Amino acid sequence: MPKSISPNWKRNESAVRYKAAIVAAVQQVDDAIETHRAEQERLKNLNHALAAAHQATKLATERYDRGLTNYLNVLDAERQEFDLEDQTVSAQRNAAEQLGRFIRRLAVAGSFIKPCRQSRSRSQPSLRRRSASSACRQIKKWAAFCGPCF
Repeated sequence: MPKSISPNWKRNESAVRYKAAIVAAVQQVDDAIETHRAEQERLKNLNHALAAAHQATKLATERYDRGLTNYLNVLDAERQEFDLEDQTVSAQRNAAEQLGRFIRRLAVAGSFIKPCRQSRSRSQPSLRRRSASSACRQIKKWAAFCGPCF
């Protein structure tokens, strides 16, 4: 073995791969959180638009009942309301799917923590223990974020 290579190179290489896996898992969870937030914002906007469309349909129907407009206006308002209802249902489905992906990624990120908690051997690199504790803090933060979702 050449003198320039440390005898613990396999252990160091494993620690680097482990840290890279944790970083990748954390990035995936962060991406899932951002996507979930965007989907929730879209759903909120669609609900506001749907309420406005319902009001427009009600107003068009009242105007038609009074003879102030033709039935085409009522049909157009109903069509717009139904389109928004369809978009809202799709957004709700997407939000539920995003939440499922978030939970799966959080579970994967959490699975990196368990081996470190079970074995606190002195032979393990401190890098792994530090990565695990920072990942634990990140998971607690994500759990606090996700609490209102359930």
